[in-house]
Amino acid sequence: MQRDNVSPNEHTFIYLLSACKCREALSEGKLVHMYILSISFEKGKAIATALVCMYSKCGSIDDALHVFSMNPEKDTIFWNAMISVVSEHGYNREAEYFYEQMLVEGFLPSRGTIVSSLNSCFDYPSLLKVKRIHTRAVICEYDSDVKIANALATAYGKCGSLMHVHAAFQRTQGQNTISWTALMSAYVERRQSRDVIKTLQRMVDEGVIPDQITLASSLTSCIGESSLPDGKWLHCFVCICGFDSDGVVGTALLNMYGKCNSMEDAWRVFNKLPERDVVCWNAMIAVCGQNGYGHWSLALLRQMGMANLAPNKITFISLLDACANEAAIEEGRLLHSWLLQHEIESEHIIGAALVNFYGKCGYLEDAQRMFQKLPLRSLSSWTAIITTYSQRGLGRESLCLFKQMMEEDLVPNEITFVSLLSSCSYAGMTETAWQILYMMQQYYGVTAKSEHFDCLIDLLGRAGLLIQAYMLIDKMPFHPGANTWMAFLGSCKLHNNNHQAIISAEHALEVDSSSAAPYVLLSNIYSTICCEEGSAVFATVEDFVEHDDHDFVVDS
Repeated sequence: MQRDNVSPNEHTFIYLLSACKCREALSEGKLVHMYILSISFEKGKAIATALVCMYSKCGSIDDALHVFSMNPEKDTIFWNAMISVVSEHGYNREAEYFYEQMLVEGFLPSRGTIVSSLNSCFDYPSLLKVKRIHTRAVICEYDSDVKIANALATAYGKCGSLMHVHAAFQRTQGQNTISWTALMSAYVERRQSRDVIKTLQRMVDEGVIPDQITLASSLTSCIGESSLPDGKWLHCFVCICGFDSDGVVGTALLNMYGKCNSMEDAWRVFNKLPERDVVCWNAMIAVCGQNGYGHWSLALLRQMGMANLAPNKITFISLLDACANEAAIEEGRLLHSWLLQHEIESEHIIGAALVNFYGKCGYLEDAQRMFQKLPLRSLSSWTAIITTYSQRGLGRESLCLFKQMMEEDLVPNEITFVSLLSSCSYAGMTETAWQILYMMQQYYGVTAKSEHFDCLIDLLGRAGLLIQAYMLIDKMPFHPGANTWMAFLGSCKLHNNNHQAIISAEHALEVDSSSAAPYVLLSNIYSTICCEEGSAVFATVEDFVEHDDHDFVVDS
C-alpha cells in the first residue's frame, strides 16, 4: 500500500487494530500504535477507541488505561468502550469509577455500559449501587431490554433481594433461558434448593429449555446431607435433558454430591463421564479432600499422570487443601518441595493454599513464614493467614491482621468476614462482632449468609446469651440449616439449658433426619435429666450405631 504511495486513513488503522485480538498479537498491535503516533493520528476518537479495544483483547489493561487517560476528548462510545473493557477483566472498582465519572461529565451510558456496570457489582454487591444503575436504566428507557433486565435480576440476586429479582424478571420482555437462570440464581445464592427445583419446573412449563449453564448453576444450591434428595431430583432432571454426559454439568454433579457428603454418588458420576478433562479431575480431587479422603486425592494425582494429563495450579491447591483437612503434614511438605523445585511456590494462589495448609495442620510459624515470603499478598493469602489465627483462638491478633490488610487497600469478601466473625466468637468479642457484621453489609455490600449467622449464634451461645441467639435464628432471612441448629444446641448443652437443647435438636432433625449428631446429643441430655422420653431416643441412637451406612464409632 505504501509502495503505491497510498496513504492509510483512519479506517485502515481501525481494521489493522481489530486484527490484533490475542496476547500473541500484542507486539504487532504496539507497532501499529507507534506508527499511528508517528503520524499524529492517535487523537481521533475512533482510533483511540480501537486502541483501547485492541489492548484489552491482547490482555494489556495498563496500556488501555494509558490510552484512555491520554486522550482529552472523550465521547460516549469511548467511555462505553473503556467501562466494558475494565469490567470484562474484573477491574470492578475502576468500572464503577468510570461509570460515575462518565455521568458527571454529562454523557449517557449505552445499553452495553449499563450491563457492564451491573456486572461490576457481582463481586462486591451493593443494593444501593444496583438501584442507582437501575434508576439510570429507567431514565434511559432501557429497563425492559432483555439483556439489562437479566443483568438487573442477577445483580439483585447477588444482593440477596428476592423482591427486586422478581420485579426485574416480571418486567423482562421475551424471557429467555438467561432470564430464568438469573431468577434461579437468586435462590442458588440463598441455597434454597427446593425453590430452584420449582423455578426449573416453571421454566419448562413456559416452554423455555434449560441449558448446561442453568443446570450446572442449579446444582450448586445443594449443600449438606439434607439437600441430597433435591440434588438427586436435579440429577434425574439433568438426565432427562440429555446433559448427563456433558463435562461442565458432570463436574457440577460430582461437586454437588461431594458437598452433600455422598462420595459413592460422586464416584459413580466421575466414572461414567465419557471424557474427563483437568477441570473434572481437579473437582474429584477436591471432593475427596473435602470429605476426609485425602489419600484418595493423592491416588487420583497418580492416575492423572497415567491418563497423560498434566496437573495445573488448581490441582495442587486441591491437593494442599486435602492434606490440610487430614492434617497430613508429611504429604503436604512433599507437595511444597515439588512446588519449590518448579518455582511456582510464590504465586499468590499457591502461596495462599500453602498458608492455609500449614495453618490447618497447626504449624503457625510455618504459615507465618510462608505468608511473609509471598512477593504479592492477595486477598486469598490475607484471608488464609487471618483464618489461621482465628482457628488457633487468636481472635485479637486476627483482627490486627485485618487492619493491616485494609491498609493495603484490599477489599474483604464473604470468606474473610466468616474468619473475622469466628475470631470474635473464640475471643468472646460480642460488640466487635456486631460492628463487623454492620461494616460487612453497609460498607462492603456483602450479604450475610448462613455461615455468618452461625458464627454470631455460636458467639452469643458461648456468652450465655441464649435468648438473643434464638431470636437471631428466628430473624434470619432464610430457613436455618442443620449447622445453625447444631451450633445453638451445643451452646444450650454448654449452659445446661435442656429445654432449649431439646427444641433445637428437634429442629436440627427436621432439617436433616439422617444426621446422627442430634440423636447422640439428645440421648446425652435425656440421660442427664433421667427423662422417660429418652427411651425412644436411645433406641434411635442404637439403630444408627448398628446401621452399616454410618462410619462413626461409639465408645463403650
